[in-house]
Amino acid sequence: MLELIVYACPTGELATALDNYFRLANANFGGNPAHNYMPHITLTSFFEIPPEQLEAYKTYLTDAFTAHQPTPTPVLQVMGLILRPEFHGLEVRAPHLKIIAADFVTRATNTTKDTAKNTTPDINLKDWLHLSLAYGFSAKHDPGLRQLAKFTVDPNASASWSLRLYERHAQGWTKRIDLPL
Repeated sequence: MLELIVYACPTGELATALDNYFRLANANFGGNPAHNYMPHITLTSFFEIPPEQLEAYKTYLTDAFTAHQPTPTPVLQVMGLILRPEFHGLEVRAPHLKIIAADFVTRATNTTKDTAKNTTPDINLKDWLHLSLAYGFSAKHDPGLRQLAKFTVDPNASASWSLRLYERHAQGWTKRIDLPL
């Protein structure tokens, strides 16, 4: 089985700032669970499909993306930093991405139902769209991580975004599709 997920990933100045933040946070405060992933906004839960269905899922995402063009401007707005004692991240507003993700899930679950087994992949949509900077960190690192986020991550930095389908496997991640928003 393949384990897949749909993300929106930044490129441009914001992506560069996030890479810098992750590098410095890891060097100065050690890793935290946010460092196990590339900077992203999660649109769906992880879901499993048989390898022979991968091309179909790439088509479902492309078709959902295409069906909702042209996109409004902006597709995604970074609203600001979230700096809570247990979580640091970027708050985002992206109703258009929620529409695309919902269409993808509808296409995938309506089209790939295995009538012999009467099963469909369990794909859940994410309600709270955000980009994680740090979580699961020691309370003693909160002040330093806050300062680092404020210093290195400008929520107003220019960014482009891509809608991506990733496969997670033991060796890491494989990008299966990349659609510029």
